[in-house]
Amino acid sequence: DSVDTPFIYNQKRYVLIDTAGIRRKGKVSQRLEKFSVIQALKSMDRAHVALVVIDARDGVTDQDLTVAGYAYEKGRAVILVVNKWDAVEKDNSTMNQYLEKLRFSFTFLSFAPVLFVSALTGQRVAKIMAEVEKVAAEFNRRIPTAALNKILIEAERSHPAPLYQGKRLKFFYMTQIETRPPTFLAFVSKAEGVPVSYQRYLVNQLRAAFGFTGVPLRISYQDRERRS
Repeated sequence: DSVDTPFIYNQKRYVLIDTAGIRRKGKVSQRLEKFSVIQALKSMDRAHVALVVIDARDGVTDQDLTVAGYAYEKGRAVILVVNKWDAVEKDNSTMNQYLEKLRFSFTFLSFAPVLFVSALTGQRVAKIMAEVEKVAAEFNRRIPTAALNKILIEAERSHPAPLYQGKRLKFFYMTQIETRPPTFLAFVSKAEGVPVSYQRYLVNQLRAAFGFTGVPLRISYQDRERRS
């Protein structure tokens, strides 16, 4: 079962939801492994920030990808925590090489910060809550409509919207409709005509302008109602 631990950090209230951990394949039965994954996912339903802990010696496992994928689909803020970094033989390039492999495995979490820690020695453990605090603030962040539309205009100017059914798509305005995660609504001439590539482009423009470290962004598209 998960264990809830309330605590205060920098005069803010938090609850740490500590899961029992996900057992590795080959060490337990398939049923127990599946159960531990399900329990971890249930715990994530109650969380705002998910710390996906990776064993530095084992590298990224299927279970890690499952949990991280669930966090992304649920719209949680995510921090990747590589534990047992003290047990890895290192030279000057080890961390960069490991980070490159990590980014390749978690392509859908390119926005997530990565911490290399050791629970055993305490190395960089103190940085975890500082990162949580930063990411939680981004998770709850709201951007004024005027600032969003300035970025939207600049984005269209730099990279014009594509054609749809022989006509160039026109974006009218964008507004933020939710936080946790930050969710935006863009009004466009034909919402169904916005290709995935341009959707990714707009998300990247929002990140370039406003940061949103550790936080997934959602943009919905809607046809602007015709004026009578």
